[in-house]
Amino acid sequence: MTSRELIEIAGYLTNPLRQTHIELEIRQNRLHNYSIAYQAASGIPLPALPNDAVHTILPGGNKWGREMRIYIVCADVTSIPPELANISTAAGRPGCEIYDMRVNNIALIDELIELGFLLGSPQDEVRICSRINPASMADFDSGYNLP
Repeated sequence: MTSRELIEIAGYLTNPLRQTHIELEIRQNRLHNYSIAYQAASGIPLPALPNDAVHTILPGGNKWGREMRIYIVCADVTSIPPELANISTAAGRPGCEIYDMRVNNIALIDELIELGFLLGSPQDEVRICSRINPASMADFDSGYNLP
């Protein structure tokens, strides 16, 4: 994924119409280490538990590492930026019925967190825009303005 594609995806996901929700699923014994990395990338602490964005699994649970997901509302699946469409699947997990699409891609989510996205929802448009290079705002706006 190019930096232009990343910024277009960030614009798309920043639009409040998408109701972008980011969640983390992680073993309890790995939560502390991830919380340090999250704060370094985002500038704020991991949301306090319990919440609807961080799901912990007891030690011995059937997870090796962290899983991260983006859930979005998508009025027109043909308008999703192509690089995002390539890694999206239909949402359908219980508790997430309002969302149309799901993305499971830790690398993308890590980059989005560095761009100002946070676990949970709603996303803070002002925070995200403040982290976008002004020279890249046309790409951001291109994604933001998709239907």
